[in-house]
Amino acid sequence: MSEIDENKWKVESVSLSEWQKILSWAKAESWDIGEGDDAHFFNVDEQGFFVGFLNGEPIASLSVVNHTDDYAHVGHYIVLPAFRGKPWGKKLFIEALKHAGNRSLGGDGMSSLAPYYGRWGFKPYFRTLRYSGILTQQGICSATMEKISSVNINEVINFDRDCTGLFRSNLLNNWFQGDKRFGFITRSADGISGLVGIRRSSAGYRIGPLYANSSSELNKLFSVAAAEVPKGEQLTLDVPEEGQEAFIELIKSCGLSLIFDTYRFYRGMVPQPQSGKIRALTSLELG
Repeated sequence: MSEIDENKWKVESVSLSEWQKILSWAKAESWDIGEGDDAHFFNVDEQGFFVGFLNGEPIASLSVVNHTDDYAHVGHYIVLPAFRGKPWGKKLFIEALKHAGNRSLGGDGMSSLAPYYGRWGFKPYFRTLRYSGILTQQGICSATMEKISSVNINEVINFDRDCTGLFRSNLLNNWFQGDKRFGFITRSADGISGLVGIRRSSAGYRIGPLYANSSSELNKLFSVAAAEVPKGEQLTLDVPEEGQEAFIELIKSCGLSLIFDTYRFYRGMVPQPQSGKIRALTSLELG
């Protein structure tokens, strides 16, 4: 690159096609984003994906996606290695966060970055553990499980709202549909009592979201999702740590291992999820 001129720095909101460059960065960082997730992310807020350009070259990314009138989620924060430790990440944050207006903000980041996020007013609330590996036990057949479809998607979205504290219809309307994307629910007398989504990813398959009212439903949903993973493929999921000891032991017994941890950070009003139901996050990029 030619000599750096700070006057040639700019931040732009980019299109879905332009965002493909950022997905290649994420793959290089081993983020293992689900295949097709990008289109679902853009369906929430197509103006919320920002790239920092220096001398016309993209060097940093950040998404600030407005889920509701009150809440935005920050993700996809990447600065190319050659530009880390320099002011470009801060400059990108300053510009991109304007997109959220006065909304409360949430995001997921490595624990080592807690001081950095703290400077932006974010506080850590819970730890998430990423487990990944090749399944040593196959799941049960999903033929008898109710699939998520256009028939029940409104129920699913409302159940997701009850679990997360956010109405995420734009994200979830087609989240469980498409090539190598599946979703299943369990029911009780009161309606949906659990759900799981599983999808193909850059490194194998990803589970998310996964909600369950009881341990028996949790075990069943995990097993049904695992049945969609071809033998020898890697499976990954992000598990909020608190109160999940039994579930963690289950996934460890199935061959998955802890590979890293993150923290959920919030700034402003915190959504009020029924955290005991959330067994795996939808994605670290959008919550």
